[in-house]
Amino acid sequence: MTILSEYALSSTNDQSFKELITSKEREVLSLVAGGYDNHAIARRLSVSEPNVNRRLTSLFWKTGVKDRLELVLFAIHHHLVPLGEEIGDRSDLESITMH
Repeated sequence: MTILSEYALSSTNDQSFKELITSKEREVLSLVAGGYDNHAIARRLSVSEPNVNRRLTSLFWKTGVKDRLELVLFAIHHHLVPLGEEIGDRSDLESITMH
């Protein structure tokens, strides 16, 4: 676990963690929580898949999690993503691979 994630996990103030992630990382995080795969996230944000991968790697490091599921659970726990709310319109995507 990284020092940053230990700080985030021990903090009682969710706002403190929100300040540690960038707005672009927050966008990627919201789309991961919405069930989008990396290809779909890249299309939605008009960036490359390697760009999405770099942002996810950064989020994994900052939170100390190992995979997408843990990342989403961490985000829900720290109120970084809305719970029970659909993220965006998926009509523009041919297929979504859930991760």
